[in-house]
Amino acid sequence: MIRVPGYLFILGVFFSYAGLLFENQGLAITLVVIGIVLSLYIWHVLAWNRDKHLENSLKKGVIKEEELFSFGLKRKAVVWAIFYSLVFSVMNLSGIVSAQLFVSNIDTVQNISPEELVGLLGPEYMIASSVFMISAILTLIMYFKLLSITFNDEFKMQSIESLRKKIPMILRSPLSIPMAVVFTIITSGLFSWYIRYKLMRIQVLYFQLDRSFEEAKAQYETLEQARKEKEKKRLEKIANMNEKYSEMLAKETDPHERKTIIAQLFKDLGDTNRDDAIRIISEMTQKRYN
Repeated sequence: MIRVPGYLFILGVFFSYAGLLFENQGLAITLVVIGIVLSLYIWHVLAWNRDKHLENSLKKGVIKEEELFSFGLKRKAVVWAIFYSLVFSVMNLSGIVSAQLFVSNIDTVQNISPEELVGLLGPEYMIASSVFMISAILTLIMYFKLLSITFNDEFKMQSIESLRKKIPMILRSPLSIPMAVVFTIITSGLFSWYIRYKLMRIQVLYFQLDRSFEEAKAQYETLEQARKEKEKKRLEKIANMNEKYSEMLAKETDPHERKTIIAQLFKDLGDTNRDDAIRIISEMTQKRYN
């Protein structure tokens, strides 16, 4: 489990949008690149945590390999995080370049036709804007898949473990991916930061809850094993005393020696609890008269 502190989310939001406030193309790109790095790092952590969760569930037998397809669980979310990283980076960098080209000619693009605009901004702008549009569409597709494989797979795994390990669920319902994509577009990506922060909190809390349950289970099994060992020794002691004194009394015919054996028996019974002493005497009596 990798934890991303809250301040990295705040810094990520700041750097992702701070580049829009500066006309200097170098500074703007630098700030956006920092935001992109933080954003993608968080995505990779979320995907890695999800994969680790699934790996642990498979290792412990909570989820079986052959059940992955029926549950709709993919083996690796990190692969999708890598694909998303590529198209997301291209989208942001091409968007910055096309925006900077447009802003640098803002005073001359008013009241001119589209043909004149294309000629004014040059082929660089057309290439950058085309790359931006294509990568934006691919980013939405990858974003849709990444939300499904991280957020909703977390819900699936918690649902399965809730039934099979009796661990309470933290994530109570799956995420509506289409609505999440729409809100992300409307908020210019801010909703994506909120979703990732929420998912990180869920992953951390569930990891702590699962670890607490595992520790409690291990402690219970240790105590139960100790109880069984103690019970086993108690029963062995009863059986041994029963066998020992029954044989001694059966072989001895001298009244004086029999009294000595019985005295030793009651002395040994003093080291046992009342119920075990009664049980030993009762079993020895039954053997005598059977």
